[in-house]
Order: sequence, then C-alpha cells, then structure tokens
Amino acid sequence: MEPKECFYQEQFGYCWLENSQRLFQAMDVREQPLGEPAKVELGALLFHHDEDEELH
Repeated sequence: MEPKECFYQEQFGYCWLENSQRLFQAMDVREQPLGEPAKVELGALLFHHDEDEELH
C-alpha cells in the first residue's frame, strides 16, 4: 500500500499497511519524519481526504 496523508491524534503524517499492520509516520512542518513509525488502529486515523469532505 502506498503511504497516504493522514492524521493520528491531530498529528500530520503518512500511514500505510505493512504485514497486515497499519503504521503511522509523524511528519514535522518541513515534512521530515519525527521518530519511528508507530503501529496504529485504522479507526484512530483520519485520512486527509476525509477532512476535506467534512469542510464542504
């Protein structure tokens, strides 16, 4: 799965599926990685396109 822009606990980053596990990589304002990728649950993620739909 290609990394997708998403938010986890109001932190912007990228998420992807690896070995049946969702991973989230937080990014800073310069889009540089912050720390190590973390295992997350799908329900805890807000995908970038989801937020756009809520604004319209």
